Amino acid sequence: MLKQNIEEIKGTLERYPFPLEVIVEVSSYCNLNCVMCPQPKLTRPRGHMSNHTFEKIVDEMVKESPKSRIWPAIMGEPLLDPGIIKKLSYAGDAGIDIQLNTNAILVPAETAKKLVDCKVNTFYIGLDAMYKKTYDKIRLDGDFFLAVKHTIGLIEIAKESNSKVVVQLINMEENDAEVQNFIDFWTGLGAIVKIRPRLGWGQGVETSSLVLSESERDFPCPWITRTISIHWNGSIVQCDADWDDKDVLGNVNTITIKDIWDGELAKNRERHWNKDYNFGNCDKCKDWQAGKSYFYYPEE
Repeated sequence: MLKQNIEEIKGTLERYPFPLEVIVEVSSYCNLNCVMCPQPKLTRPRGHMSNHTFEKIVDEMVKESPKSRIWPAIMGEPLLDPGIIKKLSYAGDAGIDIQLNTNAILVPAETAKKLVDCKVNTFYIGLDAMYKKTYDKIRLDGDFFLAVKHTIGLIEIAKESNSKVVVQLINMEENDAEVQNFIDFWTGLGAIVKIRPRLGWGQGVETSSLVLSESERDFPCPWITRTISIHWNGSIVQCDADWDDKDVLGNVNTITIKDIWDGELAKNRERHWNKDYNFGNCDKCKDWQAGKSYFYYPEE
């Protein structure tokens, strides 16, 4: 199993005046049912983010921190949002760095071209397996061959633009024997490969990857220090560990990201810097120890 890259993640930790990454749930619906995701356990209402809410987020990013990245992700497949192209075009035209997560099922060539035209900087394609048998155990309700076909097509289309394609494998017991083949195959096709350990989403799912004890912890959580999460209805939460809105800090439709970042979240971040993690969603969360993901690049 992957060894957590703890020392490298420590070197990336800083105090930021605004979140470096704004994680935005444009849709809380998903077309897959993956074993490493708590999406099926959602008790909060589901829906798609309005264009107004998304544009308000982008406008604030342009004003406060134009170098921050917007990351459509969290509990749904972004391409299920019928307004996704309009949203991404708005962010792209505003000069915001877009990092788009997708399972590639809904990315045929025509859609891939539209997404590239939206100025998506980086596509993160969640495949998590080299072979169909393994994929079917992990990405339930998915279509392995369709996802692979669409990913290969996206790689070719992205080569004609400034977009990058990152094919991701979340390392877990089901796919551990396939990691090197996965890296070799996808870098050979011109993609970047990302390997990271399976997370627990706070206490959302079980994971055997994160085994460090609290006594071994001497650094703040990377998620709390540089990200903020905004759900489809505008609810702002500390991070993705609060995927079910247990501790909502405000709503982006009535308060700014900056106000939340400088308010309650600032207090929480300082507690982490002072090695106090025993509160709220942080109390039993182990995702702090995931470390820095491993990236593998195609040869020039």
